[in-house]
Formats: sequence, structure tokens, C-alpha cells
Amino acid sequence: MNRVVIVFVFLLYTFSSFVRLKALKASEHHRVKVVEPSDICTATNPQQYYVVGNRGELSLVDSMGKSLLTVNNAGADYEGICRVEKLLYVVDETYRRVDVYDAVNLKRSYSVTLN
Repeated sequence: MNRVVIVFVFLLYTFSSFVRLKALKASEHHRVKVVEPSDICTATNPQQYYVVGNRGELSLVDSMGKSLLTVNNAGADYEGICRVEKLLYVVDETYRRVDVYDAVNLKRSYSVTLN
């Protein structure tokens, strides 16, 4: 098993040295008024996004970065966000939990602590 992994890594390294991949370049830049933004996900409106920040901030922003609705959870450190239909799942690194928000009014419904 170890030999297979070593051979695979060697082949991958060899192949990657011959293939030049193009770097991704942003097509647009927009500032958002979220302190230390950590993650972003789409809203139901294709022109809006949810953004979370390191200081417990959750914001709904438009495609130009303008904040439409913001809530703060003091002491939290949000690192990730995912929308599933009308719920937002927000990962809090400080309290080691997932906060679940209503995607319409950004009210926290409940939290699940991770062990």
C-alpha cells in the first residue's frame, strides 16, 4: 500500500511539472462592510449573497457589496456558511458550534454544539 501511494505521488508530481495551469483571476472586486470576511454563499436572489465574518457578523449583501441586513453574535468567530433552502448553517469556531439562522430575517433558530 505504501509503495502504491509513493508511486502515485511521484507520478502526480512528474505530471504537474510538465503541465502549466493558468492562474485564476478575479473578474471584479467589491468591498463589503463585514469585518474580516471569512466565507460567502448565494442567497435565493441571484443578485444577493450571505457573508460571515470573524467577529460573529452575518450579513446579506447585494452584488455590489452593499449591506442589506446584518446581525452580530458578540464573541463568535464565524468561519463558514451554507444555505439550504430557507436555512443558513453558520460555523462558529470560538464556541465550536453550528448556528442555524432563518435566511429571510437572519434570526437565529437554534445552535448545535460540536464535541
